[in-house]
Amino acid sequence: MKDWAEILEEYERHFEGLCGVPCARFDRKSRTFCEKAYCSCICAEQTKQDYAVVHCYGCAESARWGNRFFYYGPCGFVFIAVTLAEDKDTAIIAGPIRMEGDEDTPDVPGVAVMKPSQVTNLSALMLAVFGGVEQLRQRMDDDHPREEFLSELYRMADEPEETRAVYPVADERELRHAIMDGDVAAARAVLNHLLGFVFFSAGVDIDTIKARTLELLVLISRYAIEGGADPETILMMNEVCIREIRDFSRIEDLSVWLGGVLNRFIGCVFEFRDVKHADTLRKLTRFLGENYMRRLTLDDVAEHVFLSKSYVSRLFSEELGTTFTAYLNHIRVEKAKIMLADRENTLSAIADAVGFTDQSYFSRVFKSITHVSPGVYREQHHKE
Repeated sequence: MKDWAEILEEYERHFEGLCGVPCARFDRKSRTFCEKAYCSCICAEQTKQDYAVVHCYGCAESARWGNRFFYYGPCGFVFIAVTLAEDKDTAIIAGPIRMEGDEDTPDVPGVAVMKPSQVTNLSALMLAVFGGVEQLRQRMDDDHPREEFLSELYRMADEPEETRAVYPVADERELRHAIMDGDVAAARAVLNHLLGFVFFSAGVDIDTIKARTLELLVLISRYAIEGGADPETILMMNEVCIREIRDFSRIEDLSVWLGGVLNRFIGCVFEFRDVKHADTLRKLTRFLGENYMRRLTLDDVAEHVFLSKSYVSRLFSEELGTTFTAYLNHIRVEKAKIMLADRENTLSAIADAVGFTDQSYFSRVFKSITHVSPGVYREQHHKE
């Protein structure tokens, strides 16, 4: 009988043959692809960005957004991550894909070119295919994290009852240090001990255990934020965790799940700050480049990248050195310059086509950026 890895590789080959997009299993812990060298050579010499960190980021965001996520890698290629394992440390990565109409991304022979809607459809297909294979794995394999937790329970059961009755406050301090140091193994061990205490003190009542687990989640969240994780990201992850925790009926499964949550929160502290900014900025600038003609607001853009408008505003300020409005106006003015070359286009028509509410406002913005009015610019261009 084939083992899980062989079955997975077989489905990867089917997927590649059907869609023309390479895919392979990626392990976040080792930061490597499991079966073969994969996509590492493309643009490797053209960028200093750590490709492994980029894929780790994709895995983390996939776990956060319903087990599938597409993201930009170095040179602008798109990848899709679909998480597999319960602890969210394993994913199938598909790519590279060149987004249709993206002139900034190199045209590499053999790299599939797709529309954004096709990338979305492909990610849904991946989730259906490889999610089914993952369910098979869960039936075939023993879960090591679950064994770790059960071993901790057996060890605590041998302790005197009066010792188990005292809440291990020191463990909270150890958990804080482990999270802020990025020591996943130490943090998981402390969590197992805290969950063991919860198990015994709650009298094996699953609802009480869930409530205590949520308290542990609050601790992990606070320590992650102290370690430098983005507070808004952590709050969004908390909302997902609160929904997920309702479905558990066994504390062993709860332990495995909490270990995966721990990995994700620590990842927010250490691994993905620069990568996340680069990925988000590319999505922001692409969205504005494709929708500058609409009556856009900061809320519209923030909703597109699933972030708060305050975070997006800060991103424009810190990473691009400008404001959302100034950046959008610059795009609109550049588009207007092209249209001004055609004398058949009236100023009012151009203003409307590039997203300004009226001609007078368009003229003021245009002059503030180019230092000449649209009419003067047209005459200068015509003379040239």
